[in-house]
Amino acid sequence: MKTKRVIICLGLLIAGFLLLNVLLSPVFGQSNRRFGRQIRIKTFGLLSSRLLNALELTQVQQAQIGEIKDNFRETLRTLSSKSIPIRIEITDKLLSSDSLTEVDLSSQISQLSEIRDIRLQEGLKVALEVRELLTPEQLMKAAEIRNRMRELRGEIRGLYQGSQ
Repeated sequence: MKTKRVIICLGLLIAGFLLLNVLLSPVFGQSNRRFGRQIRIKTFGLLSSRLLNALELTQVQQAQIGEIKDNFRETLRTLSSKSIPIRIEITDKLLSSDSLTEVDLSSQISQLSEIRDIRLQEGLKVALEVRELLTPEQLMKAAEIRNRMRELRGEIRGLYQGSQ
């Protein structure tokens, strides 16, 4: 009888652990996607994984771009950690019962603008670094892909506008 109870308790413990693991898994996956999207946007699409795969990079290029991407991801984390307290401060002020005007938030808004400018400048530096690593043929192929994607987006917009 005791062994049955032990087996049942052990089974419940394992099932609970598996359930907890399944419920927490999406949280970790989502956080990385945020930085992936930021990297793609801030570098003007030059660090898009789909684009880089299409360019058939050499092993050396892949390693160098991977290092650049890791460094940029760390820069984004640092800048995000600076902007989060400012955003919290703005939210706290907005939700307080005190009277509030735009002037009261101007210093926080200017700090956020500075951080946004730094992100853009860092993204441009990274895009230029990646561009330096690509061969002229790879740059031509990237331009062709970009032009084709622009055409496809135009076709998609046309399809939606035609159905209205």
